Amino acid sequence: VINFKMEACATTERDCERVAKRIRTVGPESRELLEGVLQQIETMRSNLSLLPQDSRLSSEQVEALKSCAEDVSKAMSSISAKHRDIHPVISKLGRTIDKYFKNDYSVVSDEDFTGEKAIILNLVICDHLFRQGRLDVAKSLMMEANIDVSQSHIEKFVDMHKILGALKLGNTSPAMEWALENSLKLREFKSSLIFKLHRLKYISHLKNHQMKEALDYAKELQPFLSEHTKGTVYDHTNNLSSIYVMYVCVYVHVCVCVCVCVCVCVCVCVCVCVCVCVIWSSISALLDIHRLMGCLAFCHRGLENSPYKDLLDPWMLKDVAENFTKDACMMMELGLESPLSISVAAGCIALPALLHMHGVMEQQQVSKILNHKGELPGGIDLSVEFHFHSIFSCPILRQQTSLGNPPVRLICGHAISNEAVKKLTTHTGKLKCPYCPAEMAEKEIQEIHF
Repeated sequence: VINFKMEACATTERDCERVAKRIRTVGPESRELLEGVLQQIETMRSNLSLLPQDSRLSSEQVEALKSCAEDVSKAMSSISAKHRDIHPVISKLGRTIDKYFKNDYSVVSDEDFTGEKAIILNLVICDHLFRQGRLDVAKSLMMEANIDVSQSHIEKFVDMHKILGALKLGNTSPAMEWALENSLKLREFKSSLIFKLHRLKYISHLKNHQMKEALDYAKELQPFLSEHTKGTVYDHTNNLSSIYVMYVCVYVHVCVCVCVCVCVCVCVCVCVCVCVCVIWSSISALLDIHRLMGCLAFCHRGLENSPYKDLLDPWMLKDVAENFTKDACMMMELGLESPLSISVAAGCIALPALLHMHGVMEQQQVSKILNHKGELPGGIDLSVEFHFHSIFSCPILRQQTSLGNPPVRLICGHAISNEAVKKLTTHTGKLKCPYCPAEMAEKEIQEIHF
């Protein structure tokens, strides 16, 4: 099977290369012919436009028109012939794909998306379009599919994408207004959005060499002094350490200035500079706010020529946009990714495994890939980002629970699967907990919903 798959991929790749090579050859040649024809036609039109309106064409002009028409016809015939030469290799590529990769995807699912399921699917698609900012397409789908979404829900996405559009243009004011309105919720989420917006505004002042405005705006960063660190979270009891670090920063800057200005000895300057670089790099890696304060020392010559030039990178704005999107979705009690995109991504991972399962079961003359409980014959490993809830495995049967075999709670607090309960229940309708002496009736057991 592996050799067959490798042969299929290699053959398809070779055919793709042939198609690409032929297109790379034909494309420039056809473009050159077309440009020559267009230039010839334009020249002829310019010559004819110089003639009086009611004048008749001379025999030389008629011959020139006939010659131009013949040249155009030859060029078109040549382009058509080159285009026809591409068809065989493209057809061969199509036959290769049909031979090696033809699959009937309907065998892995017998779901019938009609009625209520069709409505749910359309709602999921609308939700995805709302998240992508395609509000006009989503509204058209709602109208054609005759589904209803509350206007208040739509307006939340409208506001979100207005703010995202402003952020892409570098305007942080709408995002700041939204963040301040929802500051209590953001504090519950432990979000750093407000700090990052203040940081962008502060950096924009420094970028424009507005020293006074940057100093005034730095007061907005004071409440975050003990919260936003790089790798370490400080509390108010650590203010003494923070002040000490700031004094070290000032002392280091003074040492640099003295050493550069006085230049007592070249060796001393080199040693001091090396020490300063080491100390400064450790301090700059310690606190975000201290780095922002250190930017003031380089404002006169521009941040782009300073050790803090990374603060001007476009990823800073992109990071704020992603943070805002995450917080806005949390405010709406929605996940960051839409259910449709998650389903498609998970399906792309699972589909090859499902097709392989179907091929194996078909050889064993098993008609359906799902059993009567709607379960697969084997598990499919998905990556961690597709894990959204707890998974419970029965400690008795060593099987993962499912909708057909849900987890249950015994009166003593232990949890097992429903199938295990049926096996442990006696003919009297009672069972004993397999972990403790507790006995109970089957009706006393409660189903667990994660």
